[in-house]
Amino acid sequence: MNYLVSYNRSGNTWIRYILEYLSGRPTWGHEKFSISERFKENSPIILTSSDPIIIKRHELIPREITTDDKVIFILRDYKECIWNSMNCKHEKFEEEYRKYQKLLYFFEKFRGEKRLLRYDSIINEPEISIILILYFLDLIGKTKESVEEFCKNIEQHKENCFSIYSNSINTKDQKPTFSKEDIDFMTSVVERISWSEYIFTKDL
Repeated sequence: MNYLVSYNRSGNTWIRYILEYLSGRPTWGHEKFSISERFKENSPIILTSSDPIIIKRHELIPREITTDDKVIFILRDYKECIWNSMNCKHEKFEEEYRKYQKLLYFFEKFRGEKRLLRYDSIINEPEISIILILYFLDLIGKTKESVEEFCKNIEQHKENCFSIYSNSINTKDQKPTFSKEDIDFMTSVVERISWSEYIFTKDL
């Protein structure tokens, strides 16, 4: 099986939209709902199979992913996805950063086939990112339309995808800014957690 792993608000839904649109196969979350099913009406995605192309995970299920599986990991700056998009600030930040860090550790240690995607590349260089994904999943030449054709209408596809989040925080094209106080706070938490993890692993 293929897995798409990321912290929340890192471009997971956008990648799932792309894969469903191009492959005609669903992508599953924890509850086995496809992106196509999240459109209230007139979904731009036409599914021609019930066999999932990939399963997304924001939280890992113990022993679910094995080295026989393929993993795509989407990496976004923690300041953007935790502090800004998820709005987890101050007392909420440390808990969420630990979740973020746990996903990073998983990907680093995973010994099966894996591919790292950076959020900025997905947004700013979508054609390159899509080609890399399709090669990794062995989908080149097996999609209903070419990457070039898809990217000709990329802005419309983005609007289609982000319309799913009409009632939530949407920062699809916004580069967030942070005050010095915000950055100092986040940095102090990250350094403290990193140092405590270093001491723990060293003692082992």
